[in-house]
Amino acid sequence: MELLALILIGYFLLRKQQDASPGLWTLGKISYDELATDMSRVRQYWPTILSESLKKGIDPCLTAAIIHRESQGHADPPNPKAHGLMQVITSTAKMFGFKGQINWLKDPKTNIKIGTNYLSYLLNRYKDWDKAISAYNWGSPTEKNRAYVKDVRELAKIYCTSPSTVTPVVGG
Repeated sequence: MELLALILIGYFLLRKQQDASPGLWTLGKISYDELATDMSRVRQYWPTILSESLKKGIDPCLTAAIIHRESQGHADPPNPKAHGLMQVITSTAKMFGFKGQINWLKDPKTNIKIGTNYLSYLLNRYKDWDKAISAYNWGSPTEKNRAYVKDVRELAKIYCTSPSTVTPVVGG
């Protein structure tokens, strides 16, 4: 865990040095310790993230990044409309055949399965990472969602370059 934190700190210091533009790095609003803690929470679901992502031909690092950005790895974040790790809304779940109780959407395996189904659908529909990421969060691609897309892209890079992850399977 300490090694991961050191790698992350080094990565962010290098990024800040390379990219000195103010406001460019929106993840900078949280501390390195918070980022490492959130990553640790997300990583506990890595086997499910990897399995469900690969079944759908999605980069598992993208799935992990969306989980990170949506819920910071909390299986039951406080949101009355969206549920679980990937913050799936009920209508989206039903679109992919979910017929259970809303509470079941908080189950990490169920949530990741439905979330990756939706993400795969969006990637196939838009054929573009940025549009699919924006649509995942907003319902359809929009320029208003630029910071979210940027955060997810940066997080995906971090998950793919840090220990205990795999090489991306889908380019962006």
